[in-house]
Amino acid sequence: MQGAVRKRREKAKFSGRTHSTRGIISFILGVISLSAFLGLINYAFVLKGQASEYVGSIGIFVFMITAAGLILGIKGLREEDVYKMAPLIGLILNILSVLILTAVFVWGMLL
Repeated sequence: MQGAVRKRREKAKFSGRTHSTRGIISFILGVISLSAFLGLINYAFVLKGQASEYVGSIGIFVFMITAAGLILGIKGLREEDVYKMAPLIGLILNILSVLILTAVFVWGMLL
């Protein structure tokens, strides 16, 4: 029994890795921006396209949050000795927000 425990301990590699603070912030900003974009789109559909300028202003502010999340996600992925999951998910969420914003912008220009 002791031999099995010893083998498991030898296999486990403990490193000095920590969670990336930039990656965690990027993840949080990605969740906020994605939910805000989807909420604004839903609000605009409820009003049948007659949303005020304030909704557009909020959309631009959310885009700035998305840009900050993208930058932090990229910087978080470049850090050494950190877990890469939070920066990667944050980067994906922020890219998805940019794609949604671009699609809404192009759709608005075509109509």
